[in-house]
Amino acid sequence: MLNAELSFRLTQLEKANHILESVAEGVSKLDSRGKFVEANGPCTEMLGYSTEELVGLPWQKTVALDHLDEVHRACELAIAKRGKESLEIQSIKKDGRRFYQELTIVAEHDDADRYLGLYWFLRDVSERKRLQTKVAYSAFNDELTDLPNRNLFESHLKKALSNAFQYDSIGVLTLDLDNFKLVNDSLSHGDGDKLLILIAERLRLSTPQTAIISRNSGDEFSILLSGLSGAEQAISLCQNLLRRLQEPIEWAGTEFFITASIGIAIHGEDCSTAEQLLKAADTAMYEAKAKGKAGYALYNASMNQNISARLELESHLRRALQLDEMRVYFQPIMDMKTDRICGAEALMRWQHQEKGMIYPDKFIPIAEETGLIVSLGSWVLIESCRKAQQWREMYPEQNFVINVNISPRQIQEEGFVEEVAAVLSETGLDPHCLKLEITESVMMEHVDATIAKLHAIRALGVQLALDDFGTGFSSLSYLCHLPLDNVKIDRSFVSVLGIEPESTAIVKAIISMCQSLSLAVTAEGIETAVQSEQLLALGCDFGQGYAYSQPLTAEQFEEFLGAQFDPITVEEDNVIHLDFAAFHDDLAA
Repeated sequence: MLNAELSFRLTQLEKANHILESVAEGVSKLDSRGKFVEANGPCTEMLGYSTEELVGLPWQKTVALDHLDEVHRACELAIAKRGKESLEIQSIKKDGRRFYQELTIVAEHDDADRYLGLYWFLRDVSERKRLQTKVAYSAFNDELTDLPNRNLFESHLKKALSNAFQYDSIGVLTLDLDNFKLVNDSLSHGDGDKLLILIAERLRLSTPQTAIISRNSGDEFSILLSGLSGAEQAISLCQNLLRRLQEPIEWAGTEFFITASIGIAIHGEDCSTAEQLLKAADTAMYEAKAKGKAGYALYNASMNQNISARLELESHLRRALQLDEMRVYFQPIMDMKTDRICGAEALMRWQHQEKGMIYPDKFIPIAEETGLIVSLGSWVLIESCRKAQQWREMYPEQNFVINVNISPRQIQEEGFVEEVAAVLSETGLDPHCLKLEITESVMMEHVDATIAKLHAIRALGVQLALDDFGTGFSSLSYLCHLPLDNVKIDRSFVSVLGIEPESTAIVKAIISMCQSLSLAVTAEGIETAVQSEQLLALGCDFGQGYAYSQPLTAEQFEEFLGAQFDPITVEEDNVIHLDFAAFHDDLAA
């Protein structure tokens, strides 16, 4: 009978051990002194011990030091309640590595209610904890740059405002990268992200250690400045940030130049809450962009009116083509050696039904930001080519070239080369009589796709000019890479010819360099005969500006052409007429 009972108990023990081993989670048993006496395979694997190593080991050896008291209290409660306690702790593996586990403690008592020991049920929740931590981190941080996000920034701002009495002043900067989408689109997704990380690092290195920087979204950042002495200090910081950001970035054999627009808002009567400060900084940033980008603006209440006016203007601009309000004006371009007209630059104007004439500096930035520049640019291209063909038919013996400005957004559009070819086909204009003007921002997109498009445009027979040369940050070596025919010197250099020796030297150097590269040179903004003479002496090929003519309507431009090109002969009424060749010779003399 005794042997049978012993056999039964051994069988039951084997079944219990089998069940213990088959449980997916870690199960261990501790004696009344808190030492391990049994453990299944998942438990030993989880802790990194063999069964022999674990048995006899106090539980304290497997629990992180900062969780010892918590586990000890849970054990005492389970024993006192004759029940169980659950908690989440960090455990220590044999090799010292930590991991998160969910621990359930069950106290064991015999029939006489004597305490025998504890059962520990362990579940590894490290992956769940990692995901929870990641979700919590993502809620308040930008994973790409490791900066706080807008939510965490607002929390820091509110905390700073609640302690505003400790600081002289509190300021918020909103910084938005200019035309970054064009740069980003020219890179792979991974390279675009790496570029943003580099920019974030520049911001860290260019701001005080006490500043809090956040990445709000895309290419927009915010900076919280506590302890400012006043607006002057914030402005000085902005100037430093702009200089640092404009330093060239070498990337995959390409040199990029990044600029930014910054809005400044200072804590005060009009900006007393976090919401007001953030809104004011955003408003000032848009004001900085409206002024031409690559700069900063300090918020004042009048800017709200400017923003409202801008939104209204954007709304009207979306309907301007439908309402036939857009106009093309033409500014003559002169051959400086002959003092004869050789072409014109097409310039966009907006004849608003209620507001009257609106000039490009007011609506072109809006058109570029909203993407409306693509449709407006297409309209100007076909209208200009149509007019140019009419004038060439009127004066077929003249070498007349129409210059049309092309936005970087247009070049980035799929099918742009095909669009140019279609316009030439529709209007009948000789491709060589069309010159597309691109800006240095296209050079910032020095990528194979853009270069290929420019070569494809040249293959059509169309000429290419680089506009506003000298005002950007592009490498001069790009002049060798881009398929250019013409370089246009910016008016800012022309206006100080003979006044500022440095500018005169720059103009001279540009002309000399272009001559060595067989590139024609056009000077913009010529306003006096003296400037014209100086440019001619320096070897400049073409010129335009008020010294020759202001931008003209199509009708006015035809009169300008007629005054130079119409032949004149002697008739019975004593009206003097000369043929064009003789008239040209007289002017040249």
